Formats: sequence, structure tokens, C-alpha cells
Amino acid sequence: MYKLRRILTLALFSLFLASCGSGEEEPDGVLRLEVEIDCSSPVFTRTEPLPPGTHPEGWITAGNSYWDCDGSEEYYHADGTVRGRFTDTSTEEYDLLLAFWKACRVGTRPPEVAGNWVVANDSLCIRFDITPGIIGCVDIISEPDGNTATTGGDVETIQYGQVVDSSYEGADTCYLEDG
Repeated sequence: MYKLRRILTLALFSLFLASCGSGEEEPDGVLRLEVEIDCSSPVFTRTEPLPPGTHPEGWITAGNSYWDCDGSEEYYHADGTVRGRFTDTSTEEYDLLLAFWKACRVGTRPPEVAGNWVVANDSLCIRFDITPGIIGCVDIISEPDGNTATTGGDVETIQYGQVVDSSYEGADTCYLEDG
């Protein structure tokens, strides 16, 4: 789940890097990025439809409960909405997401995030309101058992109904916590 946000952020960056950004590695091994952000891009101006799917009860967080996902708190609602908060704001992914938000002011301001979710074809798919023109889907490794859920494996970024980026990520286990 946290990895899905990371993959979405990196996929979004790759869409811009392909046409208008640059980056160079500093001596400490960290990639310093310079990106010109086109706020008229379809990533910000159109809404990619979620694939057909369901909102299984096991994923839904009731009351003040949330999924604790190594750097984020995530709340999945029965109506298909999702909201969350980055609890670790010292990551490159967070900095990149915040840079996109500051440039275009689309969606919820980080560290808060919001969007829509669905489970489709054994994948958890999310469309964040900060990047409504793309969807990220990650394999469900283990369905929620009441206390834990694990995602990982294949991660896909979808735009215009097509997979535009795909990668393999390790497992990410989230824990259901009471708020």
C-alpha cells in the first residue's frame, strides 16, 4: 500500500522525465531532480476510470481504525473512497508528490492523500485525486485476515486504459490499528 504510493509517485515522475525533466546523481548517490511540471497534462486534467471491481469488507476500515503501512496511515471506506496520511515525510517520494501538488494544486495537499479504490483481478487499484489521470494497481499477496494484509509483486501504472509502467516490488505488510 505504501509501495503503491511510491510506485505511483515514481511513475508520475517518469511520465514527466520522458519529456521535460532531467536528473543527475550527486556524489552521495542521491538523484537530484529538476522537473518542469505541465499542469495541463492529462495526468492532472482527466480522470482515468477505475477497473470494474469490488470493495471487499476485509479492506474496509471502520470507525477510527486504519491500515498502518510503514510510512502511512490508510483508511478504506465502503463507498470506494480512500484517504490517508504520510507519517514519514522525509522520503524522496513525498518530496516529489509535494512538488507536483505545489505546482498544480490538484487534489489533496500532502501529507494528506485521498482518492478512490477497488479490488479488481486480485489487485488493489487506487486513483489518487492528486493524479486523477493515472491508476496504480498492486498485487494482493494475502487478503486482510482482520489484522494484516500484504501487497507487492507486480505493480502497474495505468493511463488511457493501458499499462504504461510495470515493475516488481517486494512484499509490503500493513497492520490494522485502532485510531
